[in-house]
Amino acid sequence: MLNTSENKRLIFIKQLFKILITVLAFAFTIETCARFDDVLRFDAPFWGTYTDKSLRTIDESGINRNVPNSSFEKWKNNSLGFRGEEVLLEKPTGLVRVVCMGTSETYGLYESANMEWPAQLQSLLPNSARYQVINASVVGMPLNKYRAYIEKYVVKIKPDIIILFINPYAYVMGSEKANKHSEDRYKRQHIEEKKKYFSFRAFEKLKLKFKAEVKQELPADLLKKYRVWQYSKIVNETEMRRLKNKLPMETVSQSHVDAFGYELNELIKYLKQQNIQVVLSSYPVLLQPGTLEAYNDIFIESRVGLVEYSFNGLIDISEKINLKIKDAAQKSGVGYVDIDSMVPKNLQYFADHVHYTDDGAHKVALAIKNYIVETNPAK
Repeated sequence: MLNTSENKRLIFIKQLFKILITVLAFAFTIETCARFDDVLRFDAPFWGTYTDKSLRTIDESGINRNVPNSSFEKWKNNSLGFRGEEVLLEKPTGLVRVVCMGTSETYGLYESANMEWPAQLQSLLPNSARYQVINASVVGMPLNKYRAYIEKYVVKIKPDIIILFINPYAYVMGSEKANKHSEDRYKRQHIEEKKKYFSFRAFEKLKLKFKAEVKQELPADLLKKYRVWQYSKIVNETEMRRLKNKLPMETVSQSHVDAFGYELNELIKYLKQQNIQVVLSSYPVLLQPGTLEAYNDIFIESRVGLVEYSFNGLIDISEKINLKIKDAAQKSGVGYVDIDSMVPKNLQYFADHVHYTDDGAHKVALAIKNYIVETNPAK
């Protein structure tokens, strides 16, 4: 016979068990629904993890590349590891192959599906049977890996034109670091690939949905103040950890600019030796002396990974590297398109400091299209 206290404890345990079973059943239901949603909308695998990390890898030579035949939501890589439709290894007679090389702003981030600028370039070119645009960009690839990547993965498809769209911030802040740790990253990557673990897709979907709803419901001014507070806090903490009481730099060192110019010129020489027409582009950015106040929340966010430089420093980087790109084009006699001057500096065209909306990608594609048509008249 149970006494009163033991009976109450047993009832409590039963109720707790029921609650636990209910929570688990609910979690199982929404997770199953989330996975079926991925299967139906994106042809995703039902089992295993499903994230954008599956799109990219580092090969055995330490070269960044896209994973062949991989996909995540709107992003799809073909069997050669290029974003978009399949590409025949053998180039048909009379076809002009235009290869677009860059990082996330060229691979595509915020644009709608098939609205990244290389995809729009394909649709804008006047004779789709004559031109084939290939998006060979790889998110996060540093300039000092471009030649190895092109030599291994791009030359074999016999490109006629290569458009180089190089991120100056990725170079100034990331080239040495990426090169130093590429081998370690490759080892860690393959260790992670061997691990079998479960990730809750429903949680990520609910989090994104919640953020979208908050963004829609909150007044724009209040949301902007929150973003300024949030990213200012992150920037301040990162500055304390990485700068160690030093002030952010107001200018980029000339040694960085000269090193960029040297690497770019070496890449151009190699491409010209392969009889490939090279087209350089200035790099469009939202941050200008006149836009800082209007978009200070975006610029504070952009400093999260660039705390070594002040706002003036970020402006200085883009200005000096863009001048070096123009100078390299003039001295080497290759094509040049000043796209930075062609994309208006507002949120109709920029989704953040360096990535585009559909309209911004259209501006880029249109400028490149005009150059290609003018310099490659129909025969």
